[in-house]
Amino acid sequence: MGRVQFIGGSPLPLCRNSILSILLQTRTPDKINLWISEEAYLFDQGILDRDPLKDLLNSCSEKLRDIVSVRWVNNIGPYRKLLPILREADSGDIIVTADDDILYGKDWLGILLDGFKSDPSCAVAARVRREKVNFFGKKTSYLRWGLVRGDRILDDNYIITFGGGAVVTRSMFLEDDISDEEYKRLAPTSDDLWYSELLKRNLVKVRVLSRAFDELELVDHEEGLMRQNLPATKNYLHKIKVWLIDYTLGYFGYSMCNNDLSYSKIKLYFRGKNNA
Repeated sequence: MGRVQFIGGSPLPLCRNSILSILLQTRTPDKINLWISEEAYLFDQGILDRDPLKDLLNSCSEKLRDIVSVRWVNNIGPYRKLLPILREADSGDIIVTADDDILYGKDWLGILLDGFKSDPSCAVAARVRREKVNFFGKKTSYLRWGLVRGDRILDDNYIITFGGGAVVTRSMFLEDDISDEEYKRLAPTSDDLWYSELLKRNLVKVRVLSRAFDELELVDHEEGLMRQNLPATKNYLHKIKVWLIDYTLGYFGYSMCNNDLSYSKIKLYFRGKNNA
């Protein structure tokens, strides 16, 4: 049916609520892999005390506990939600990504899997951004890449936000890309940009499902990647500054956030790799 790949790095109360929201789906996954680490990685502090994690799992019924597999791995930050399972997955495995700071409505998994079943050659996602260019044909800032609304299939210029839920298989990625470690240098916190580029390199389309998007409830917290990859809005005046200045400059292609820098590095790297 599918294995949900779940990254744990947020405070454990948040992590617990996210796991429970997946366990209580109308369509239960075969397995939930919880990828967590002891050591710190950039903004991720790691989990040193294992007792709260044990308490978290013990609070679930025995049947549900059997579905959850705790996987301790080296801390590669947000890349844990997909990269470790990609490297060990079989060709028939259906992989569904999730994150520890999102609550998932009860029909979220079923919607994604039904979408995948309709065309297994397509990746499926709940939350996708569309790359945009300005009047002059220049790529705009990530800040201006709005979320795709409505059901549709995109064959290029997309950025999947994998925490919202994405269905993929190992065959959607080139084997050489799966083993590539350059993400640590180029985009250590921009996993969505890296994984989306890998899919596009292999000419994989993505099916966007608006009903799955409606099942998401994002939880804002201090350690979330959104605060690291996008400009922080500290107060109302700062929000005005972001809208008036950052978004305006972003329209003309200036780098206004960390994701802009990561995107440029990723594109340059793979352009060179293709020409090598």
